[in-house]
Amino acid sequence: MFKKKECDICGSTDREIIYSSKKISQNSSYFVTEENLSHPSRIARCNNCGFIFAIPSEDPNVFFNAYIKMVDEKYVEEEFGRRLSARSILRKLNRFKKSGNKLLDIGCCTGFLLDEARNMGWDTSGVELSTWASRYATEKFNLKIYNMPLEKVVFPNEYFDIIIMQDTIEHLQYPRQALLEANRILKTNGILYINTPDIVSFTSKILKAKWWGINQFHLYYFSKKSLSEILNLSGFVVLKYDAYARIFTLNYWSERFRNYNSIIYRILKIVIRIKIFKKSFLRVNLRDQVEVFARKVVSKNKSYE
Repeated sequence: MFKKKECDICGSTDREIIYSSKKISQNSSYFVTEENLSHPSRIARCNNCGFIFAIPSEDPNVFFNAYIKMVDEKYVEEEFGRRLSARSILRKLNRFKKSGNKLLDIGCCTGFLLDEARNMGWDTSGVELSTWASRYATEKFNLKIYNMPLEKVVFPNEYFDIIIMQDTIEHLQYPRQALLEANRILKTNGILYINTPDIVSFTSKILKAKWWGINQFHLYYFSKKSLSEILNLSGFVVLKYDAYARIFTLNYWSERFRNYNSIIYRILKIVIRIKIFKKSFLRVNLRDQVEVFARKVVSKNKSYE
C-alpha cells in the first residue's frame, strides 16, 4: 500500500485528512477520456505549507501498469480539437523562448502536440508510458518517442530548450523528483510549461468531490501557490499563469456534462442532432485548469531524496 509519508514540497509529515471515501476503488484501467473515474480513498492537506495530495490505498504499480496498458480510441476522435489546443500552447511558448529548437513533451500520449511542434520547425522528442499511444505516435507521425519513464531515458544535461508537461504532473508519484530531472535536462533560461487541474478554482470549490479533477489517478492537487513553491525549489521561476481552455466537439462536451448538469447535457444533445452542428467544435474555459510558464534559473543536478 502506498502511504505518502511526507509532503513533496516542504517535507513535513504533519497533515490532516480533508476527504475520505468508504468506497474501495475497483478501477484498474485508465483512459484519458474516462468520465467516471473513482475517487482517491483519502486526500490530505499538509499543515505546514498547505499542499494537497492523495493517500491512495492502491499500490503504485497499479497506476503504473494502468498507464502502460492504456488504450483510448476516443482520445484520437478529438484529434482536431487537441491540435488546435496544441497550437495555442506552442504560440504562447514562442513568446518566451530565447533560442534553440529542441522540445520535449513528457506524457505526450499520441503525439498530436509534437507533430504540430515539428510542423513549426521544432526538433521534437516525447516520453510516454502507454504502449498503444507510443506506437500510434511513431507509426502514424514518425515521431521520436521514448516508451518508458522519464528517469530511465537519461537525456544529456542541459539538452532541451522547452519541456512540456501537459496533464502529467498530477499523475506522478514524486512530482518534485520529475521537476528536478526536467531542470537537469533543460538549458539555463529554457522554458518549462505545465498545465494541471486547479484545486482552488471556483469550479472545484462549487463541485467539491464531484469535480472532474478529483479522481484516483490524480495523486497531487495543485494551486498557483503550490506550483510556485515546488517550481522554486526545483530551480525555476514562474513567468506567467493563465487559465487553460479546452477545445472539443459538441458531442464530447455533452458527454462531459452528463454527470454535472442535465439541462446543459440535454441542450447539447438537441443541438448536435442538427447536421451543421454535428461536428462543430467548442472552446470552453472553465478556469479550473491552470497553465504555468516557468524559466530555469538554477541548475539542480542533485537528485531528490
